[in-house]
Amino acid sequence: MLHWTREPARSLAHLVRCFHVFEDGHAPATREVHLYPGHTLSLAFLDGACWFAPDPSGAAGRLVPVSAVFVDHPTTRPVRLVALGRTRIVGVNFYVWGAIRLFGRLPVNDGLVDALVPARFATRIARLLAQGELDDAIDVLEQFVAERARAVELAPSPAIEVATRLCDTRGHGSILGLAERASVSLRQLERQFRTQVGMSPKTLARVIRFEHARRRIEAAPDTSLTELAHDLGFADQAHFSREFRALAWINPRAFQAAVRGQRDLRGAAASVPANPSAAPQRRSR
Repeated sequence: MLHWTREPARSLAHLVRCFHVFEDGHAPATREVHLYPGHTLSLAFLDGACWFAPDPSGAAGRLVPVSAVFVDHPTTRPVRLVALGRTRIVGVNFYVWGAIRLFGRLPVNDGLVDALVPARFATRIARLLAQGELDDAIDVLEQFVAERARAVELAPSPAIEVATRLCDTRGHGSILGLAERASVSLRQLERQFRTQVGMSPKTLARVIRFEHARRRIEAAPDTSLTELAHDLGFADQAHFSREFRALAWINPRAFQAAVRGQRDLRGAAASVPANPSAAPQRRSR
């Protein structure tokens, strides 16, 4: 599996979290991906066969094909993604407020995505993906975003200042205190968040804390949950576990076991031919 991210140019850092590349040859044990809640919106380009599963619980159900150009929206629930064979993806992870400022609205369906992404540009990315020129694809994508940014007004707002502060502090801080610091009332801030950030300040803070916890566990699955809960500012491990489960639909201890199991499966799957009829396993983004 190849997976890496690249930081944006400094001029885009307030709009874009990162650009990302993913390439994998999906074996039976690794064909299912769980995309967990996050506070960014990903505009991505796909070369391969993937399907979204509407039911994140793992129950059988209809699979929805993923388009060659698709959007992965910020959510407060996990999403299942099933992939077969070789899959290549390049994309840009926007802060939600960055996507809103660049496009004026969120690309919520395939028709709107097609309207925002020129066909000639999408074809160029598709050709680079098919050829395996992933570095070049990211360069082209960043150029597209930079040109878009130069064409729109990007004046700051209190909501974006507060959202950025929450990102910088990993979801910590009093929302009321942040509103006062931005010289707006809490009610004004919440209204601005609905239109400019796409979620409430409280929800953004929750999701950011969850993302940090998930990444900490993925990087070190044997980490102490008690220490992690303390580092994230939770009153105790029980509170942390309830919050993690509410967003991931799995408790942190089970998630640790899944991450360890994923590593073992990846090692074993590397030498096993793909068989689409085999049962999928869980892994995280």
